[in-house]
Amino acid sequence: MFEVTGHRGARALSPENTLAGFRLAADLGCDNVELDVHLTKDGDLAVIHDETIDRATNGSGPVSSYTMAELKQFHAGEGERIPSLREVSR
Repeated sequence: MFEVTGHRGARALSPENTLAGFRLAADLGCDNVELDVHLTKDGDLAVIHDETIDRATNGSGPVSSYTMAELKQFHAGEGERIPSLREVSR
């Protein structure tokens, strides 16, 4: 038996490592999703692949230099924001 894993959600169809991407992966029948986390300045876990926000958002700089609230101000594409691990695990 095979299991299908959505890499960073459904990143080919929706912004990677976002709530929309994870929902789409589930809607497409993925059994699991793979995601990435980085520690924020205030000790939260941000779900984002890179150590910086440069590639995946309209911001720049290391994830570790921002609080989770500050990271929420950046756009991750298609109206999505960087989620926390807590949000994703709900």
